[in-house]
Amino acid sequence: MIDQQKTKLSMFVAVRDFTIANATALTELPAIAEFVDQFNEIVTQIQSTSTQHQIDTTGLAVSKAVVKEELITRALTISRNLVAYARVVGNDTLKAEIDFTLSEMRKAPDLVLKENCEVICMRATANLEETETYNITEAMITDLQTQITAFSTVMSTPKSAIVERKAKTDKLKVLFNQGDAILKNKIDAIIEMTRIINPDFYNSYRRVRTMRNEFGTHKLALKVNVTDNLGAPVANVVVTLDGTRKTRKTTEKGSFQVDLMQAGVYTFHFSKSGYKPVTAIVNVNDGETTKVNVVMEKVLESVGVPV
Repeated sequence: MIDQQKTKLSMFVAVRDFTIANATALTELPAIAEFVDQFNEIVTQIQSTSTQHQIDTTGLAVSKAVVKEELITRALTISRNLVAYARVVGNDTLKAEIDFTLSEMRKAPDLVLKENCEVICMRATANLEETETYNITEAMITDLQTQITAFSTVMSTPKSAIVERKAKTDKLKVLFNQGDAILKNKIDAIIEMTRIINPDFYNSYRRVRTMRNEFGTHKLALKVNVTDNLGAPVANVVVTLDGTRKTRKTTEKGSFQVDLMQAGVYTFHFSKSGYKPVTAIVNVNDGETTKVNVVMEKVLESVGVPV
């Protein structure tokens, strides 16, 4: 899972735990039990799929590397002894076919490496009687053939694991979308009924419903760009959140952003000397980035008329 999904899963689990702890209170709300059961089942599926998603393709690649290195070692052991034989007897054709360096073997594509090792195996077999004194034995050739077979088996294993991982990634996206839909369209809507009659319960729910940044990454909640009439960015605009003393200033690019915000409707005031002030009402949703474009109009300077 990516970090954003980890953060969302943390929120999903918090909501699930809230519904379990407040099961009695939830029974007083219409139709919510069915949707809570559906949501909690989705959370269980996400956790299960996430566990399966941790297939260690890196580990598979490491296993392949071990088999590859063993293959190269066995092939070069025979190759170097066979090269010595070819040089002594003046068989330049044989030498050209089986003379490889360690660097060449390691850099070779998998299929090329396999083919080179097969050539070494065949030439060693064909010259077995003549190379007995060069420390090439039938057992060594058999071991090399066994290692070639083992390498052929692992050549495609990491690719297969990546395909499986992609399928689980797609499944997680579907499950998260389903969970979001049930929360936003069903559970949130029903619990909204308690905002006035049971504010403590409602506020407790909204707290667990908020995505929290627990994994070291920022979920951007709000991004604002301020420009003038011609579309040029306006820097150093003072931005004030209505009802608070919190202020921000836009950057040289005329923007500012807020990483984490509770879902809700906010009123922002924008002001800068030489521009008409602007007020913007912004709706922030859970787990989404709200983008706002603000246009500030320059104030025309008055020209004094001599009397």
